Amino acid sequence: MNRAERRRAGRDPATGRPSNSTSVRARAVSALRSGDTATAETLFARCVAEDPTDLSSLHDLAVVAARCGRQAEAVGQFERVLARRPDHADAWLNMALSLADGGRRDEAVVAARRAIALRPRDPNAHTVLGHVLSLTADLAGAAAACGRALAIDPGYEPAHLRRARILRQMGNTAESLASCDALIRLKPGEASGLVERALTLAQAGRRSEAEAGFRAVLARDSAQAVALVGLSRSLLDRDDPDAAIGELDRALGREPDSAKLTTLRGLLLQRRGRRQEALGDLRTTIELCPDDARGYLNMGVLLLELERYAESVRFLRHAAALDPALVDIYGPLAEAHRNLGQNAAAIAVFDHAYALAPERLELLWMGCWARMHACLWRDYETLVADLLARAIAAGHTISPFLIMALGLPDLETHLWTRSWAEVRMPAPAVPLPPRAVGAAPGRRGPIRLGYLSADFRGHATAALVAEVFRLQNRGRFELCGYNIGRIDDSPLGRDMVSGLDRMVELAALDDREAAERIAADGVDILVDLKGFTTDSRPGILAYRPAPIQVNYLGYPGSMGTTSIDYIVADRIVAPMEMQPFFDEAIVHLPHSYQPNDRRRPTADPRATREAHGLPAEGFVFCCFNANYKLTPNVFSIWMRLLHAVPSAVLWLLQGNDLADLNLREAAEERGIAGTRLVFAPRAIYDDHLARLGLANLFLDTLPVNAHTTASEALWCGVPVLTCTGTHFTSRVAASLLTAVGLPELITASLADYEREALALAGDPARLRALRERLGANRLVAPLFDTPRYVRNYEAALERMVERGAAGLAPEPFAVADGGAGWGPEPADRARRPPGPAPESADRPQHDPKRVR
Repeated sequence: MNRAERRRAGRDPATGRPSNSTSVRARAVSALRSGDTATAETLFARCVAEDPTDLSSLHDLAVVAARCGRQAEAVGQFERVLARRPDHADAWLNMALSLADGGRRDEAVVAARRAIALRPRDPNAHTVLGHVLSLTADLAGAAAACGRALAIDPGYEPAHLRRARILRQMGNTAESLASCDALIRLKPGEASGLVERALTLAQAGRRSEAEAGFRAVLARDSAQAVALVGLSRSLLDRDDPDAAIGELDRALGREPDSAKLTTLRGLLLQRRGRRQEALGDLRTTIELCPDDARGYLNMGVLLLELERYAESVRFLRHAAALDPALVDIYGPLAEAHRNLGQNAAAIAVFDHAYALAPERLELLWMGCWARMHACLWRDYETLVADLLARAIAAGHTISPFLIMALGLPDLETHLWTRSWAEVRMPAPAVPLPPRAVGAAPGRRGPIRLGYLSADFRGHATAALVAEVFRLQNRGRFELCGYNIGRIDDSPLGRDMVSGLDRMVELAALDDREAAERIAADGVDILVDLKGFTTDSRPGILAYRPAPIQVNYLGYPGSMGTTSIDYIVADRIVAPMEMQPFFDEAIVHLPHSYQPNDRRRPTADPRATREAHGLPAEGFVFCCFNANYKLTPNVFSIWMRLLHAVPSAVLWLLQGNDLADLNLREAAEERGIAGTRLVFAPRAIYDDHLARLGLANLFLDTLPVNAHTTASEALWCGVPVLTCTGTHFTSRVAASLLTAVGLPELITASLADYEREALALAGDPARLRALRERLGANRLVAPLFDTPRYVRNYEAALERMVERGAAGLAPEPFAVADGGAGWGPEPADRARRPPGPAPESADRPQHDPKRVR
């Protein structure tokens, strides 16, 4: 509601002028009109104290409270006025505005209608009704109310402005522009009409006209915040954030105490990756508006991005205290709690938020994800079924990483992934110019290979790929890392970065700028190491900054978009018959797709079980997979194994505050003492590898296998027992076991998996023979023969370049061992390990167009 409407609503109903002629009241009214609310409040309070029957001063005291944002207090004072004068129309109108501002919108509509009943020919009353109806999402009713105001008084400017805004909200830009033009004819120099017209033009996609309109307003009044915000947003819409920041810098030079401008600049700086500068602006916003929940929300989100989780929780909790109905607070708050290991708090926050806003389906799936991390399996299947049904009905998309963990059929998983990619990787409005492959045979200079990642740090990806970088042939390849995250000082991170020829920081650039930088570097193949995992930037790939783009290692499945040309796989994780479930062309390396680093330490023979809380005697089953990979059915198998082997324990990785408790409770429910679950605390990488050899057998999970954790166990001499599924994620351990020469540890069903685990636990001689074979194979089997792996991987990259240089579209192919040649997958090498056959591509599933 604008000031003119509030002033109109504040007149004395009888005279239209301030009703009290005393000098104190006159001074109070003057202070209110000049915006000096502190003085006005003091003087109006004095009037009421001197004369408790002075309803005009009590009413205006409520108006002051409303202007200061104290809506609950204002409503109470308006109610005191109305208790004595139920026919006080202005009190009803102003109470309607305060109720609306306080979130009590249905009550606001009732109050506005009471005012209209008292003054049916008052255009302001109908305009106020239009305003409060627009807040209830009854936009048609709101527009009609403003229309009635104009029927009473065609020259009533606030009704034209309000109607224009409502029509813009409705998407009716043509009629909105007509209302703007009518207002401008009434008041040609009035900024509000000119700004609203520019906003409507921007919404209609007429950006150049909109920007001209904003600039015309700013030429008359450089402090017009709404025009400046509109201009900045328009510049952002055409991917020019620096110009937007420049406009805000100039405006803040003139109006340094503008909270709106400071907030907008802070958010833009945050978007540009200039987070420390953004922190300063967002702190200033809070100082300027200490009671504004959104200021604390913005700060909390920024601190979450900076991984300052405890501070993030503090700011977000304060935002929730100020405005409990602001649903945007709760997703970041829950994520901050989860990153602190406080899953109980995270789940409670997600549940509370979803109860507030059941249309926000992302809160439901994020809550489901938090439950999986907490091993909270109560009503698990019902929750998942409800989530999928609601998402399909609402046309909502879900994170494909969660979808993978649910173990859905391959076609269904692929359709969900495509729907996510449509949102996360939309085709850019202005694509980059296409660029030909510059590394064709005969071209001097190496193939320019770019690695895009946020994990140049102590991360599982670094543990796998660092030696690959070091061994790549510098006569044929030039390696550049493109960092979109943070680089830490961990040994793993330093080792990974030092294997590259150079590193380019992209974190401070938006997607288009990052893509332009990669393209300017002449990258021939851009290898994405992130997919849709944490801190990924798939929007960069949507611009196609490189002529060849590859999905490699970091994301175990298709990304659901033709922006990616190839996926590096093998005949086990992605048989060629699974190509219908991949938008990328499948490329088979001859052994496992997963690289490994032979330089990492192995198990320490001096390690003792007692030092790690394990029994000196007895059998140790272990699984160091992340909590979300643990499922009730596989856990039940593990508990039956413990029941059958009384001396055995299960060694797990310590999770969060809730997971360990829930797992012990789940064990007790299955008749196993919770103390037979031993939790290994988080440890630095070398110490973790040193203790691994204390286990007798690593038990894998399904539908998401162990990936890096499986190769670590094998490297440290611990046999891994797995069960294969149909999807990439459920076939990784089978790939690793085949490449290390232990295919007999691959089972085809969970029943076989359970029988084999029990047999191994009861046959020490066989288990010892497996460990000896694993030890003998460790440095000669393909899984840990990194130079051999690199030759094959480079052969795949060279084949991609040859096809691209010849103008050929990507197609699936397989690399022969040693990197000597390529060809279609031979029939005798297309065998998969025992396991369910991949789902047929023609199996009927839900329509992908319904999943958005």
